[in-house]
Amino acid sequence: MILCGFGVKLNYDMVSNNRENSANKRGMVRLLYGDDGFRLRERLKFYTSAFIKQYDPQGLSVARFFAPDFSVKELHREVASPPLFASKRLFVIYNFSKIKIDEGDAEIMLKDIKNLRDNSIIFAEEIDDKTFKKETFYKKIKLDGTEFFPQLKGMALEGDVRKRFEEAGYEIEPSALNKFVYFCGSDFWNIYSEMKKLFSYSDHLKKKTVSIADVEAVTLADLAENCFLLIDYFMAKDKKGVLRELRRLEYSGVGKETIFYQISSQFRQLLEIKALAAEKKINSSMVAETFGIHPFRAQKIFQASGNFTLEELKNAHNLLLETDYKIKSGEMKSELAVDLLLTKLLI
Repeated sequence: MILCGFGVKLNYDMVSNNRENSANKRGMVRLLYGDDGFRLRERLKFYTSAFIKQYDPQGLSVARFFAPDFSVKELHREVASPPLFASKRLFVIYNFSKIKIDEGDAEIMLKDIKNLRDNSIIFAEEIDDKTFKKETFYKKIKLDGTEFFPQLKGMALEGDVRKRFEEAGYEIEPSALNKFVYFCGSDFWNIYSEMKKLFSYSDHLKKKTVSIADVEAVTLADLAENCFLLIDYFMAKDKKGVLRELRRLEYSGVGKETIFYQISSQFRQLLEIKALAAEKKINSSMVAETFGIHPFRAQKIFQASGNFTLEELKNAHNLLLETDYKIKSGEMKSELAVDLLLTKLLI
């Protein structure tokens, strides 16, 4: 067994595939594809680690090629070369479909695959299923295995995340799991990072069960920091700043649902402060004490509330509630719903 990721145990079947193919003098050819790059690379790490452990302790016989920064002729030379201090070679080819090849290159590639001997090739394509189905090259290859890694959602996502907690030796309460997934979205790069923080936090408290309070203390605080500038631009009614910060957050991997949650939380707080100010005279110190906000942040929110009328904040809050309902009821996909919401809020 090989340990991968948080302690995810995966059965090693590369060896059996090679043995089955030994009579045909062709090594294993496997395809990993999908738009969940984290889980795909996690599985790829399992295969390469298992290969190195069994055949190549010095790690000199695993060759990696990243499209489009290589040619088929370069790959051909490597495939034809004998292994160094090992009995087999493993070729890992990332996003081969991004290379434009002519008929001659395709013929060379197919011939190399046919004459692999005991060597193996793993193709790793970070690509969605719809786009992948348009590819023709892989249909010409006799694959020994194909594994698909789509973006997980709903119960499948929660089940996978729960399993990772359990395999790392932690339990997570159902309500905590639901909130954790809601905060993090379906991006496993983000999930992985937040899980490690929760593990460290739980270890510090000497506990093995993660509660909703733990998720709010660790994950929500981090997400709030990620969206800090975006909220500031919103409160200042700086449209250019909002759009610029949205692009930065999306490029950094922060999910639309996370952004939506932070905007909703902030506008709700602005509305509460504005409503309180309509009843009596208040200052930032009273805001910090009443709502339990850090004094520095309370001052900024209190000042920002002056940029909006009570009617504007009520309309924004109603729009946020409507969007939340459409997402949770399945009436609209979250990304589209959030994009429409942001457009309306910026008008």
